[in-house]
Amino acid sequence: MLLEASTDQRRWAKFFPLSREADFLQQMRDTIESIPGAYAMILSSLDGMQLASVQSGQSVNGSRLAAITGSLCGLGETLGKELGQEHFRDVLISTESGIAVVQRLPAPGNRMVLLTAANHEANVGIVSAQSRFCAQALSLMAFMSN
Repeated sequence: MLLEASTDQRRWAKFFPLSREADFLQQMRDTIESIPGAYAMILSSLDGMQLASVQSGQSVNGSRLAAITGSLCGLGETLGKELGQEHFRDVLISTESGIAVVQRLPAPGNRMVLLTAANHEANVGIVSAQSRFCAQALSLMAFMSN
């Protein structure tokens, strides 16, 4: 599968060492490849700025999606609190044509949000679990010493 990967280096440097860029993108590529039907993964800041993206086939507007996912993550957290449910994990969107999982990275990377998008043939459990594993790995990688 041919994957396009990119980062916004100016924003990237506010969160991660530039020397880790290739490792992050490889983790995201590996995750997309491990999810049958997955076609995009966007890493963004909580305030909606795109940090990195990996896409295959279906082109998506990463900057626009980063802004949406930042807001959606905040709404999910607020909804959970209003319902008396703690420890927000993710927001799942399921449509006739696909699945999107939006999740806040766990601490220490909890200032970031990860979006994973897959087509309608994808398994919701696999998309959610693999996205969570990727979010955990990215969070840990963000604060490892070089």
